[in-house]
Amino acid sequence: MSRRTFTRHFQKATGMTVVAWLVSERLRQGRELLETTSLSVEAIAERIGFHTATSFRQHFKQHHRVSPRDWRKTFGETA
Repeated sequence: MSRRTFTRHFQKATGMTVVAWLVSERLRQGRELLETTSLSVEAIAERIGFHTATSFRQHFKQHHRVSPRDWRKTFGETA
């Protein structure tokens, strides 16, 4: 299957591009780690595949309207 065909089928099946899905999955994993671990934001960003913690913070805030730190304060195990 060509890349173009895969991309077309993927978008039809999921309603999102491959890149949008990948970012969404990384953010989901980031939320889980923020809620269940005491790992730093930098360590989480690296673990879930963002190139920098800044990139993770920007995507996270854009998607969730709060910073990773505020998310952890609200939903973390010690909250």
